[in-house]
Amino acid sequence: MDESAMSTTDGAAARTLHWSFDQVDSNQPDFGTELIAILRAGRNRAAAAGGPALYRVLPNYWRGYRHGEPAAALANGSIEVSTVTTPGGPIEYRVTSRNDTSGEHATYSFRARDDRWRAISGDWRIDVDNSSGDQYRHYQAAGGVAEEDAGGRAIVLSVNGARIEVGKWSGSVPLTTPWALLDTIPGLEGRCDIALLEDLERLREPVRVVPIGDWRWPPSHADLGTLSGCCVHGPGLLPTYYWVDNAGTVAIVSGLFQTWVRA
Repeated sequence: MDESAMSTTDGAAARTLHWSFDQVDSNQPDFGTELIAILRAGRNRAAAAGGPALYRVLPNYWRGYRHGEPAAALANGSIEVSTVTTPGGPIEYRVTSRNDTSGEHATYSFRARDDRWRAISGDWRIDVDNSSGDQYRHYQAAGGVAEEDAGGRAIVLSVNGARIEVGKWSGSVPLTTPWALLDTIPGLEGRCDIALLEDLERLREPVRVVPIGDWRWPPSHADLGTLSGCCVHGPGLLPTYYWVDNAGTVAIVSGLFQTWVRA
């Protein structure tokens, strides 16, 4: 993509962002300035390889995320993805999601095969705490994939002893998660179809992963290099854009309501 696909604003904090993650007009404090600062700070810490992947979460729209004005920063949470690999065994994922505005903190634990798509293997667990202060302040669920039948393989959750079927996976494409895509998107060689389990609770199938080309930062931010992008979309799943930096790391993930920035 050339620079005609970019938008620019004037001023001391001038920035130029790709249209897929340009939320400049929707936010105050400045979305672009904060996104770039997070990227630069993360790049400076890149030498500490092997630790968890940490993303700051920026809201795409400034609508009641914080009380009181002005706010010092836009970021309202984080996503941390940790993995443990056992030789010859599955990859253990532990994802911690923190929303500092709503007070919701969630942990997702699951196993994945050490394959191209980090396909889900075995059961998983969801633990959520929030600041509601009533009986809904804690939520737990366990999930798994049922045995195959004529219609496919049911995705089942167990909540408070109740068995809930949340979808049926065809089994014809890999079943993975948005967090595992952070590890698999950098190796993408072409368009493909997958099944995606959002928050380990919502099945989306089929989901198409489509490369959308390279984009370079403008001269004022040339040190950030070039990003290689792809779009992930499908029925019930609005387009989400994954951008991989020169180091082969997913640096930006931009969906409808929020943008993850590698810290």
